[in-house]
Amino acid sequence: SISEQRNYGVRAQKVSSDEVGVLTDAFNHMLNQIEERNSALRENSERLKLALDASGTGTWDWNIPADRMTWDAYLDHLLGGVKGSEGRSFADFLNGIDPQDRERVKELAGCSIKESREFLADFRVTWSNGQVHHLSTRGKAFHDAAGQPLRMTGVMIDITESERAEQALRDSEQRYRSLVSAITSIVWISDP
Repeated sequence: SISEQRNYGVRAQKVSSDEVGVLTDAFNHMLNQIEERNSALRENSERLKLALDASGTGTWDWNIPADRMTWDAYLDHLLGGVKGSEGRSFADFLNGIDPQDRERVKELAGCSIKESREFLADFRVTWSNGQVHHLSTRGKAFHDAAGQPLRMTGVMIDITESERAEQALRDSEQRYRSLVSAITSIVWISDP
């Protein structure tokens, strides 16, 4: 039951106080610890999922030697419906990115792996409805003892609204500069 069904709730029945009884107590104690750790892992996993969902964050994982990427359902949404849970290559992921951003994202990922530093990239994707979204991703590569890359894992968020706000601010500033340069009179700003 323990090995085949991973049922750590069963306990061995103690029938004596000799070495077999001591072994039975140790075995039952070990099962209690496993059951407590599994429960704590489930609770932590649920808390993490709730926090990620509430923050609008998707998660991804890239098995570098096998070149397989997987990501959660929320990331499917952020990428505009590109399904990744079955496992796709990094090239498949890059193909979903705006062509003008692909090479830069690829280079940033490569440098991050090679130099064992954080992967940070902002890029655009176009959803099936034609909307362009700006995404930001952050990840970390993990290497084996010999320094060979094993995997990279990370998170991604939609930064479209902040990009639009920054663009609106840049446009407003440009209109102000154009207006001021077109005026032939003296213009000044004064406070009390």
